[in-house]
Amino acid sequence: MKEEIRRAAIAAAWKQSSGSYPANLYSYETGRFANMSGGYDYEMGAHYSESYHYGTNSHFSVQLNGTEFTGYDYGSSSHFSGKLNGRNITLFDNGKYRNYSV
Repeated sequence: MKEEIRRAAIAAAWKQSSGSYPANLYSYETGRFANMSGGYDYEMGAHYSESYHYGTNSHFSVQLNGTEFTGYDYGSSSHFSGKLNGRNITLFDNGKYRNYSV
């Protein structure tokens, strides 16, 4: 799963939980902030929605159940899951846990 899709999937889960997209998303893996404000991924220079990233032309799905979410990335044909814990998010994909903050 590409980093851009991870960010968009996390932003989609956050929006389902809070009602709005996060302004910024910090990846502990890359050590970088990404501005994701208003459904626009400034790092990629492209819009995204709750199921599509226009910069990568990739579909994905995210379903939130309480503080946990599951999803599917159609581009890599892989499932992912995650958990919201306050402003911290853990995403599990490709056998690896990845941590983010909003």
